[in-house]
Amino acid sequence: DIALPNIEKYIGKEDDRLQIGAIFCAAIAYAGSGRKDVVKLIKPLITAEGTTARVLSFAALAIGLIYIGTMRSGMMSKLVDKIVNLKDTEIDDKYVRLLSLGLGLIFYGRQNECEAVLEILSSSEPNKVTEFAKVAIITCAYAGTGDVEQIQKLIRLCLSDDKLYHAAAIMGISIIAMGDSISSQMARRLFDHVLQYGKINARLAVPIALAL
Repeated sequence: DIALPNIEKYIGKEDDRLQIGAIFCAAIAYAGSGRKDVVKLIKPLITAEGTTARVLSFAALAIGLIYIGTMRSGMMSKLVDKIVNLKDTEIDDKYVRLLSLGLGLIFYGRQNECEAVLEILSSSEPNKVTEFAKVAIITCAYAGTGDVEQIQKLIRLCLSDDKLYHAAAIMGISIIAMGDSISSQMARRLFDHVLQYGKINARLAVPIALAL
């Protein structure tokens, strides 16, 4: 196990560049492994006071990759709690959306098993990250299924005032639709409509969505 000693050596360093390097090492080396001992090294970065938003976000993404599709309830509750209780200074950080993706990856392929967490996020005080988290969870849970109901949910999210999570919703539609030819055709028609009449964040995501 060559990677683990290096992760242990650097993940506790004060230099956040070294911490992030160790986090990426864990994410790449142990993606999909479900290794509790590796997550145990990263988890303090989620719960500790004083962790920067950048380190927190990369730590959540690494945990999501290691626990992808596992529905580990203990880790889910910690990430949800962190998202709901983010400080104002953290909410606007450009990296913090990775926290949402990390949570979403834990639900990868689990479809309607994500509904309870979506309810928790919907009932909490809304902020930019909770909405982004809902998009990430739906996208990961239904990736490749062609589920029309979930595609419609993401479409409805794009009807509000222009927000950055609209871009994630457009890409989410593509990720869900890619497993089904009928859903893919529907998504392409939708993207044509978005390019003509959609809000700016949604329009910016369309080229990536089409490529997917």
